[in-house]
Amino acid sequence: MSDSDLGMMNAQCLRELFESREASPLEVARAALERIDRYNDKVNAYVHVDREGAQAAAHASARRWG
Repeated sequence: MSDSDLGMMNAQCLRELFESREASPLEVARAALERIDRYNDKVNAYVHVDREGAQAAAHASARRWG
C-alpha cells in the first residue's frame, strides 16, 4: 500500500487496516505530512504544521493499537 493511498482513506478504512496490521498510525501520519508537503504550496491550507506533535500522537496511537 502506498503512502498516497493512506492519505486518501477515511477513518473506517484506516481502522480496519490498523486492526489487521496492514498499516499503522505512524504510516498514516507520515502520509498526511507528505501530502501537506506536496500540496500546501499550491493550496496554502496550512499556516503551521506541528510535525513533532503529529508524530508523537501517531506513536501514542500505535502503542494503543499494539
